[in-house]
Amino acid sequence: ESGGSIPGEGDVVHIPAGKTVLLDVSPPVLERLIIEGTLVFASGTSVTEYLGPIEGEEYFTPYVIELHAHLIHIRGGHLQIGSENKPWPITSTASIVLHGDRHIS
Repeated sequence: ESGGSIPGEGDVVHIPAGKTVLLDVSPPVLERLIIEGTLVFASGTSVTEYLGPIEGEEYFTPYVIELHAHLIHIRGGHLQIGSENKPWPITSTASIVLHGDRHIS
């Protein structure tokens, strides 16, 4: 989905079945993320798309996406970071940080 709102810190985020969300920013720490649809990490911009091939190689601008949550529950959905046809660029960073249950000391 394009142009969606960014959740706030401590929000519960639900991605329903049949919906695909592109994560192109690092949101604040979420309370819970429930994925029944698809969450795809954006992989950055291909410089080759703008400048053309450079000695036949594909170059990417560095891209950093961090997903922080207390709980991530994937219920029949998908969390995708790159794919076989378009692997995550080596110049970019994707991080998933689990903060644990904040109600248990």
